[in-house]
Amino acid sequence: MGGWKGSWTFLLVLVTLSTGAPFTEGQGACCFQDDGCKESATGVACGVLGGVFFEGESCSDQPCGLGACCNELSCATANAFNCIVGGRTFGGAGTTCLDDPCESDIGACCNDGACSFISPADCDMQGGIWLGAGTNCVNDMCVIGGCCQPGQCNDLPGFECSAAGGTFFSNGLCDDGVCESTFDCPADALVGQSVDNPNFFAAYLSEVSAGVKLFDNYSDVPGAINGVKWFGLEISSESAILEDCNEKTPEYLVEFYEDDAGEIGELVCSQMVTADRLTTKVSYDGLSLVIFEASLTEPCVLPSGWLSIQGMGAEDCRLFWITSNEGDRLFRCDGCNFGDSTDDDLSFCLLGDFGSASGACCDEKTGMCGDNVDIQDCLGTGRRFEPDTTCDALDPLCSAIAGGCCFVDGTCSIESELSCETLGGAQWLGEGSTCDDCPARGACCVDEANCTITTEPDCLKNGFFWAGPDTACEECPDLPECPEDSLFTQPPDGPSGFEAGTSELSSPFTRFENFSGVAGPIDGLTFWGFELFPIGGGGFQVCTESDPSFDITFHPDLGGLPGPAVCTYELQASRTSAQLLFFGAELMEYTIDLPEPCVLVDGWVSIVGRGDVDCFFLWQSSNFTGNGFSLCEGCSFEDQIIDLAVCLRGPVGGVSGACCDEMSGDCSDDVDISECTADGTRFTPNETCDALDPACGVILGACCFSDASCSILEEDACDMQGGDWVGANAQCDQCPCVLPCPAASVPEGEPVCFDNYVDTFNSGCDGGDQNLTQSQGQNFSPIGLCETICGTSGVFLEQSEFTGDFDWYEINLDAPTQLTWRVEAEFPVQTGIINGNFGCEGAPVLSSAVGDPCEVIEIFEPLQPGRYWLVVGPFGANDLAFCGARYTVRATSSVSCPGDGDGDGDIDLDDYAAFRDCVSGPAGGIAGGCQPFDGDDDLDVDLIDFGLWQRLFTGSQ
Repeated sequence: MGGWKGSWTFLLVLVTLSTGAPFTEGQGACCFQDDGCKESATGVACGVLGGVFFEGESCSDQPCGLGACCNELSCATANAFNCIVGGRTFGGAGTTCLDDPCESDIGACCNDGACSFISPADCDMQGGIWLGAGTNCVNDMCVIGGCCQPGQCNDLPGFECSAAGGTFFSNGLCDDGVCESTFDCPADALVGQSVDNPNFFAAYLSEVSAGVKLFDNYSDVPGAINGVKWFGLEISSESAILEDCNEKTPEYLVEFYEDDAGEIGELVCSQMVTADRLTTKVSYDGLSLVIFEASLTEPCVLPSGWLSIQGMGAEDCRLFWITSNEGDRLFRCDGCNFGDSTDDDLSFCLLGDFGSASGACCDEKTGMCGDNVDIQDCLGTGRRFEPDTTCDALDPLCSAIAGGCCFVDGTCSIESELSCETLGGAQWLGEGSTCDDCPARGACCVDEANCTITTEPDCLKNGFFWAGPDTACEECPDLPECPEDSLFTQPPDGPSGFEAGTSELSSPFTRFENFSGVAGPIDGLTFWGFELFPIGGGGFQVCTESDPSFDITFHPDLGGLPGPAVCTYELQASRTSAQLLFFGAELMEYTIDLPEPCVLVDGWVSIVGRGDVDCFFLWQSSNFTGNGFSLCEGCSFEDQIIDLAVCLRGPVGGVSGACCDEMSGDCSDDVDISECTADGTRFTPNETCDALDPACGVILGACCFSDASCSILEEDACDMQGGDWVGANAQCDQCPCVLPCPAASVPEGEPVCFDNYVDTFNSGCDGGDQNLTQSQGQNFSPIGLCETICGTSGVFLEQSEFTGDFDWYEINLDAPTQLTWRVEAEFPVQTGIINGNFGCEGAPVLSSAVGDPCEVIEIFEPLQPGRYWLVVGPFGANDLAFCGARYTVRATSSVSCPGDGDGDGDIDLDDYAAFRDCVSGPAGGIAGGCQPFDGDDDLDVDLIDFGLWQRLFTGSQ
């Protein structure tokens, strides 16, 4: 969880839901948390592997990606795994919430401009207009506005416009002219770059009076240009804040320049024009979009080149040219404070008639030339078109242009473009270029064992490290190593196989790494990681931490887990680059010197970033010296099967104390720490053997009993009392989950599973006649409201494949109910509520969830009268999911079960405390969850109700 494994993957489970169910059978696709997919023979096999199953799907259809994820109240976007595990309904990869794939029958209701998220019946009762299932109240869904599409405008609610694929303007109607500023160039434009959306745009000054001039390039114009249309803002230069102005002299200098190998060449056409202006009501950050259109007095014939538009009007009202999301992400600027170019495009349309010019067409790749060629037939790289000219009159004459041809091996020769391609050149540099212009080549370091020789841009675009010009692969940087003064060493993995886990104060994740055999006081750390920020869709983007400060804590080891912190620091690290790129992210090396040393031979260290909340620290993995184990607090499974890269630095020895050999009970005083690091020894600095607590040779650990109680005992004492001793120094919270059956529960009745077990008991849609109830065909165990069932499940081998015992319960409802399904298990568990009214085939999963051992899972679903199936089974094959592992399940309605105030399936002293509060406490009456104690239904809780509750408590009723 919270990590990156050889690619950008942010493994944070979303609380969001699925039509794909882990409970069906038959060949299908098994989806995992990182969007991964694996073909699976059965849904049970998929569930055992920790995935979610889509019967009949193939991984080639990519069913695991992002899609609509919903329940009865909301809809979000998530991948299949996160949606289903979050207990919600997955509409399918590629769906959106507006498609309402979950058929929630809940949507936006508009009422006098207000919007609420309710059912159509409730909307009708309020006199509103229901916009449809799947709609919501964001993005002005209830507002009527102009809905713009190419060539048309309709006044529609925001939802209908979005569904129609239009562009919606909530601040104007069609009569206001909002669609006359359509984002698209006219359909008959020779070439164009449509204006950016108001939510994602930039605008740049281009005005003579400001000394700023913008240029954008274009190519392959198939006719003579006789007009230009562009999009911009008119901004006052006299106001301290940005505000609209009205250009009273709309004159503009429009110029066309040749393209000279990607640079601005000679001026070809220059005209002063007066533009028609349309000021719209479309708001770009509070400023009005203006549409400009001007005709040229003389057409300009230039198939490829650069366009410049500059305002020539009053100094107090200046043109800001708006960007476009189409083009090559490059425009030039003369006079800008950010330099002469930027990675953006400008919005414009070149207008004219197709094929409206003919002349000489020279192919400068081959040197071939043709007369009377239509301009449309002389487009493309390497072609030169001269209107109303013959090949004999070209100046210079048509010929194959020569330039530098750069080869992969670093050599170069002067060739034509065609010759360069024929000879296998890596890059032809263009007309007049020389071999001196070839880009430098050097070692591109892919990972620890792989390297190529290439240019810096080609290396970096693939996310690798470029060692520099003229470097050889032998010069690639080595993987970092721990400093020589390290007492404990776990250097980082390389790019070929690594993981990186989030450990950041502002995230849900905190990571711990264990260490042992530290033969001296720890006075510093060196560790490695990445600086990344999670973005939507489960990815990361590179960032730079402005404050590389960290929380560093050291903990003793207590039975394989961190104990209470013994050394705590908040320090800023010294940060340097390791000169290695991992999928484009730079590996950083951090060094911290501790102000006071920490003395701990064996234990755990936690490193948590605490700086910039917009830039997370991801701790790099190590694959060298560790035990393959770390911990992640906040992850869905805290145990992590990776080591983390860290070196603990300090001098050897120099600290003395008591050294205890736990196995023999022998203890010595004044022993140097370097002489007390072996397994089975305990070093206590500045202490004597007589003062040790516990005494040397007394090894305590958690003793776990079958009734879920626990004591800290020696192993022999634990055995004598019939307990299960977890291990030396283990704490009671390390006891395995034990879940005794509540006294009032009903046994499931199914035999304990075993290898090659044939499941014919409450196997539901996993086997048998799938249309029969338990009473008819022994497939579904009945369960009633407020009934607690104690059952067993587990994972067994069936023909060498792991198979899970999934138990299906059936509940029949005779009235609308807000059902609560409560599950607790001794094993990692998955559960769901399935609509059984249509039989097994295609039965939709309404809600589902997974949980850790002894975690209480509750899923909620509003249900109409009918038949529903409640399913429980193992999630993953591990030691805890052995056959015979217990679980309890309980179904309750929106009206709580009598006497059970805390809803845990039994009536005990906890419920008595709640009853007492309802009589005398602030809850009072039947408010605040007191309804279960109103036994006589008289709308208060009094002594009469206490008598009824007491009979429930004692079992006499």
